[in-house]
Amino acid sequence: MGSHARPENDLAAESAADGEDAVAEATSSAPARQLGVEIPAALQAEIRQFARGLVSMDYYEVLGIARDVDEAAIRRAFFERSKRFHPDRYFNKQMGVYRELLTEIYKRIVVAHEVLRDQHLRKDYAKRLDLPRRPASEKPRPSLRSRKGLRVPNAALHRLGQQVETGRKKARQHFQEAMITKERGDWQRSVELVRLAITFDPREKSYHDALAELLPRVNLELASELRRKAQVLLARDDSAAALPFFEDAAKLEPTDAELANLVGVCALNVADLKKATEYTERAISLEENNPSFRKTRARIYRAANQPEEARRQFQRAWELDPLDEEVKAELARR
Repeated sequence: MGSHARPENDLAAESAADGEDAVAEATSSAPARQLGVEIPAALQAEIRQFARGLVSMDYYEVLGIARDVDEAAIRRAFFERSKRFHPDRYFNKQMGVYRELLTEIYKRIVVAHEVLRDQHLRKDYAKRLDLPRRPASEKPRPSLRSRKGLRVPNAALHRLGQQVETGRKKARQHFQEAMITKERGDWQRSVELVRLAITFDPREKSYHDALAELLPRVNLELASELRRKAQVLLARDDSAAALPFFEDAAKLEPTDAELANLVGVCALNVADLKKATEYTERAISLEENNPSFRKTRARIYRAANQPEEARRQFQRAWELDPLDEEVKAELARR
């Protein structure tokens, strides 16, 4: 190995330490209430508490869900956590050290969702959680065979040990390649390789830390690509084809209110009122004073034969934008 090559364990240890160091440094420098920060004191305290707990939280705790929940519940929890802790939700506010804390929190939220929504990764992660942990100071107790001086190990245990070590070796190889790929700028490929590393060795914390670092940027890139494809299809009046692209993009960027509304519009166009309602309500919860979202919600109510509710939403849209001629025309209808 050349003099400039770095061992896989060094790369893993460095990746694992970065996130924890950032949280520790930021929480230690955050006073009980920082002056000049434009978020409520209660939210400041919530952010500090969440950030301090990240080191000991498992992914279920990060999302605030039970271990036996289904994929839909995981998706809902991801949205609720993202709505609360996504740094972009506070982009126009003075945040001080809280922006860094939110960034670290959101990384964990993203990787928790990524692992738990994937059946294979979730299964491997569950095994990791169920394995007992030996204190670092405690040395492994010699086996009965060793204590009796028998040198030939049990064949089945020996094979199992070999399989585990082979898996760890493959994981280290994938992780090292992922870090090299990241340096070359191919973040999407790097994520794929880290996911492979986790598949082979789900207990290695540094792989999960690396995934948390990579995913937010990769998800943003993928969401932008999916959105462009959907916009092209929507421009051709093909809402049915555009809908899955918009929806996949919204899953990657759950706090993008405009994207959620676009899913609602497309779903309404293809008469999927349940999905239209879900995503438009999400858009409104993210930006409650956006008149366009209120108009979409009104159209959904009208399609569901709920004229009074539709009128209330159009009325709210008019209050937000009294110059909107379309809303005026809708309110003039009897």
